[in-house]
Amino acid sequence: MRIIDNRKDIYHDKNELHRKILMKEALLEAVEKGADISVKNLTSYNVESVSIDNYEQHFDNFVSKSLQEYHVTWKRTSQFTFSRDNKKKKKWYCRVMGEVSNEDFVATDFDKNGNSTINGAIENTTAYYITRKSFGKVHINAGFKDGLRKGNKLIAYKYLKKKSLVGYNTIKKPKANIYITEVGDDYALGEVVKGYYRQLKRNEVEFGIFNLNKGGLKYELFIQEEKLNLTDLGISKTVSLDITGHAFSFTHWSYLSKWGVEVGGDFLSLKASELSDIAINLKIGAYRNITLLPELLFLQPKIHLGYMFVNLGEELFDVTEEDIPLTFEAKLGTLLTLFSVDFSAGMSYRYVNAVGDLSDFYPYFGIGYNLYR
Repeated sequence: MRIIDNRKDIYHDKNELHRKILMKEALLEAVEKGADISVKNLTSYNVESVSIDNYEQHFDNFVSKSLQEYHVTWKRTSQFTFSRDNKKKKKWYCRVMGEVSNEDFVATDFDKNGNSTINGAIENTTAYYITRKSFGKVHINAGFKDGLRKGNKLIAYKYLKKKSLVGYNTIKKPKANIYITEVGDDYALGEVVKGYYRQLKRNEVEFGIFNLNKGGLKYELFIQEEKLNLTDLGISKTVSLDITGHAFSFTHWSYLSKWGVEVGGDFLSLKASELSDIAINLKIGAYRNITLLPELLFLQPKIHLGYMFVNLGEELFDVTEEDIPLTFEAKLGTLLTLFSVDFSAGMSYRYVNAVGDLSDFYPYFGIGYNLYR
């Protein structure tokens, strides 16, 4: 941390010396924390002797050569980034990352009190980068030996310079959430949970916290038309049975298992000629989301088991107390996800034991809202 004597941006020509000193202090702190040594002799480096254009490379070489007596090597793996204090516009912080000889990565930050901060455990301080991505997967240039493990959660960041009234501020903007699915000795593969269609290559990633679940409230509408024989009701004719269904359910899906659970019920309005009836189907089921387009489009097979209550209105069906109207449903549809809203459509087959007139194929359309953030 450094307090300068003006409110100009740190990249202003007038603040060239302040910028050099901030870079020097951040790098020395990173080396000391990463190698667990004292490098006070490096503080004698004259920051004014080198132009700002060659400063980074010149100081890196000076540090690397000076560390030889400690049997420690240092390699800087990130650019120097600057940020201004939100309240005190003359106070600036500098951040840098690098690699030491024991293969631990160090991230040094200066807090508002001027103290350098390090995230503690090795796996929380490693500087990782995305090297490439392919169909929802990303490749990261660090693996098991660097402290990365299967199941880790990473957030990809991009550093941006944002213009303000007093100059430019460097901000760290999250770009994607990544779940690690495979770890080798020197590489890792991750699945992009959120943010796949943003530019990810070369983005720096850090350990983070985010939700791996998806689900919420869902509504489906389905319309079915059947032929119904009313002979059992004393009417010697076959009429058209119109079924309008409204399904309400709660869904929960996990990126870990790839399977989801759905619990809810169907409200069926039945009309045939001048007769009408109502049925309620309570059900529980499972479904799977198969990726067609990462984050956007999924193929969604479902199965449901349930129990149907019929004869709630006028009697259209001859259902006795001995009959057990159990239901089975198999569905295949597509799911389109836009932000927190899901749109679905597909075909379903319903089988109702003891009420064969309700068993058939029918289309459905649905909309859902994701409650998880």
